[in-house]
Amino acid sequence: AQVERTAVRDRICSARSAKLILVRAPAGYGKTTLMAQVKAHLRATGVGTAWVTIDRADNDVSRLLQCLEQAVVALDGEDSPGADAVDSLCAMRAPFVLFLDEFEVLHEPAAIGLVQEILERLPRQGQLVIGTRNLPDLGLARLRARGDLLEVDAEALRFSLPEARQYFSLRQKEGLPADVFVQLHQRTEGWIAGLWMASLALDRHEDGSAFVQRFSGST
Repeated sequence: AQVERTAVRDRICSARSAKLILVRAPAGYGKTTLMAQVKAHLRATGVGTAWVTIDRADNDVSRLLQCLEQAVVALDGEDSPGADAVDSLCAMRAPFVLFLDEFEVLHEPAAIGLVQEILERLPRQGQLVIGTRNLPDLGLARLRARGDLLEVDAEALRFSLPEARQYFSLRQKEGLPADVFVQLHQRTEGWIAGLWMASLALDRHEDGSAFVQRFSGST
């Protein structure tokens, strides 16, 4: 079951003047799901998109460059052997957005520096969307001061009460009284992983109201 995060998605998609969209929150807040929805929406409006899920091996700059080369191919449809991926990205004329997910696993200065170089050289119509658990060392203060940064944090990623209701409806979990559901939403603080775990646990409890009364982080 997937809820369309329309409000926060549209906030990101409309921030075309920002060089970097930073989607930062702890695990379980739906960063990847939101980014995928943004990507789909942008593609539907004619904006070129490419996606790279970072893993630990990408701390090797040569490996990271290979991933970026594949992203370039996804964006312009052409494979140019020997071409520099950064130069190719920064020379693009059509609007594009490059998504880098799970960025927190990058720790080597050279790999992070490569991404910082892309940010500094991005053409006017280019944009990076980074999903991460931690604040990356990408000169955020400078980007923030220039108005080149949009930050989407855990507070923005929390599910509103209507979104939480929609999620439970999609999972066919609609038996809780309205006041009890409000209490569950308050106890999870809109954390989607908590709502998901609660929906699973409710399958094993006949008295949903009593379960919500006991539900906590330790549950």
